[in-house]
Amino acid sequence: NSFCTLLCVLFMARRLSLSAVSVLLISLALCVPVGAQQSSLSAVIAAKESALSTLASHAATLHRARCTSLSTCGGDAACSVPACGNSFPQSHGFACTSDFGTNAGRCGSSCPGMVRSLNTSVVRYPPGVSLSDAETQAFTCGTRSLDADFNTQRANGNIAAWQYIGHDSGSIRIYPGAAQERTTAGCGNYDARLRPWYIAGSSGPKDVVLVIDTSGSMAEDVVPGFPNRGTRMVATVAATTALLGTLSPNDNVGVVTFSTDASVLGGATTLVRATPENIATLQQQLGRVFPEGRTRFNTGFERAFNLMRATTENANCNRVVLFLTDGHAEETQAEVLANLTTWQA
Repeated sequence: NSFCTLLCVLFMARRLSLSAVSVLLISLALCVPVGAQQSSLSAVIAAKESALSTLASHAATLHRARCTSLSTCGGDAACSVPACGNSFPQSHGFACTSDFGTNAGRCGSSCPGMVRSLNTSVVRYPPGVSLSDAETQAFTCGTRSLDADFNTQRANGNIAAWQYIGHDSGSIRIYPGAAQERTTAGCGNYDARLRPWYIAGSSGPKDVVLVIDTSGSMAEDVVPGFPNRGTRMVATVAATTALLGTLSPNDNVGVVTFSTDASVLGGATTLVRATPENIATLQQQLGRVFPEGRTRFNTGFERAFNLMRATTENANCNRVVLFLTDGHAEETQAEVLANLTTWQA
């Protein structure tokens, strides 16, 4: 018997002295016999972190030399296997394996498992990113030699799980190599910059308060005269829901709604940990807000800063207040700015 825990170790770009945001994530499955001493678990974690540090160091070196790598890349085909491509050749190690689960419905009866490569990584590109962009090409070419590192760490038993490196263009290199999920309309959308692991790695732990306007004016159409485009309230709830989905358990979060008065979703008195369960609860509660009342910015800001001050769990967190409104305030700009100065003191 054993217990397993998932360790996600993030190396932030500023710690690697990179000029652009690049984050390396390794998910490590650590299995330790039940009853093992704490020192045993600590030793395992230390070994995994050391392996990750080696990968991160090489990634930083490659990133600094990414422009030079373009001259020796030899085109996209020589650089990498695109996850949204049509060819996953055996010469690159792609084969049917059940090590990562089974899906006969997707892979067909000839491969009841999954098509994966333990030799070659693949690269995914988000919608709107052109392969003709120099920075995207530099990332693709500059990280191709990481395959050797990925393979070595896996062969040595240091890192047996997925290994990613994400770029600030939203592109991502993934090992083991795997085809991107797709429908008849094409490959699914995937933007590394929107994933919690990327945001956590590039911004660090955060205390976040989302302050949303729920006054009567938010019931108006986003585009006047076009009700089919939705209301301002609908758009704000959708944006807030999406923002909540980018947070990780490293973050603390709270949602303040304001109109004539202000309140905190769920009646919280402090920020809550951004666990999947807490995020799901906040997203559900957002679906029950409706626009009514006047628009008093000061009530929303005051409640937000009170919520922030009541949270002392992690003094090292970056603290952020995100304010979503249609801009129809009762107070003057000078009044709001004066109060913000006081509350931030």
